[in-house]
Amino acid sequence: MQQCLLCNTTGLLNDFYHNEKSVVFWKCQSCGFIFKSPEHHLTKEAESSRYQLHQNDVLDPEYQKFLKPVVDIILSQHNPDEKGLDFGSGRASVIAHLLRQKNFDVMEYDPLFFPDAQLLYSRYDFITCTEVVEHFSNPRNDFDTLFSLLKPGGKIYLKTSLTDGIVDFSKWYYHRDPTHVGFYNQKSLEFIREHWGLKSMQICKDYITFELGNQA
Repeated sequence: MQQCLLCNTTGLLNDFYHNEKSVVFWKCQSCGFIFKSPEHHLTKEAESSRYQLHQNDVLDPEYQKFLKPVVDIILSQHNPDEKGLDFGSGRASVIAHLLRQKNFDVMEYDPLFFPDAQLLYSRYDFITCTEVVEHFSNPRNDFDTLFSLLKPGGKIYLKTSLTDGIVDFSKWYYHRDPTHVGFYNQKSLEFIREHWGLKSMQICKDYITFELGNQA
């Protein structure tokens, strides 16, 4: 029996959508998470080849504009004495580039382009994770990793497209990327906040913030 990849619930999944290639997407009635059935996930080799095609130019003004809201909230909430991590940074991190211009200490971790496992043994005051969580093939384990990297009182800034307000999933562009396997909404984000015992969550237009409690 298929199990929800986020909350581990069984028996409460709807066979939500089949695309033109007969790829199955499930929706969990318990936590609201929508995910591509694991047998339709790309192989690691195919996924890597796809990522190699991404052109992430830190000097691209449109790319900078896209991520500027995340940079701005970090500049308003943190200071250069704090330590940051861009998790899933890709080939080049616009966020790290812009924050370093403001004398911030930001490391880059990416399992393909910057696979420095030592970075996963440190803890950070803030973590950015932009256009990444939709790629999590095992989101429960991946969120375990993310939250374990935060210092008490630390914050994670996510950026992903939510399913709230999507009237026709079949026409939604976001699920058409073959590397996108998990899709979130307010209900699934609330599950994340509650399950990992987070102090707060804020859903904004251009990003989502999770804050860890001071006693974590």
